[in-house]
Amino acid sequence: MPFYDYFCPNDNCVNHKNSIEKMHSINQTPKFRCDECNAILVRGISQIGVKNPSKAKQHVENLKKGAEYSKPAEMVPNYEGEETKTWEEAKEVARKKGTTDPDGTSRKLTEQELATFDVKIKEEKKAKVK
Repeated sequence: MPFYDYFCPNDNCVNHKNSIEKMHSINQTPKFRCDECNAILVRGISQIGVKNPSKAKQHVENLKKGAEYSKPAEMVPNYEGEETKTWEEAKEVARKKGTTDPDGTSRKLTEQELATFDVKIKEEKKAKVK
């Protein structure tokens, strides 16, 4: 599941300028509350659009034209941003750490959730054989 940045809309809150990272399905639009002031958090927009609007516009235009990029993004083995040497290690970190649900409840990952690492583990093993 992807991570999204959320911000507190309350100008007087200490979290107003800080992003708060939350994980949820792309199909969900959950409501999260600020830990400090209890306001409903607002989902942020991509940093490419915030930091450099002209670059974001150019990126969108390139995509519309069917632009192909010579180097696709490389996925680095990690769990919740903690980088590891292999995807197997990432899976073990995930197993030990667990996750936090959108409502703030901490829990262990299910076997089905842990299985999402298996595709990358297989790719890694296949690449080592070559």
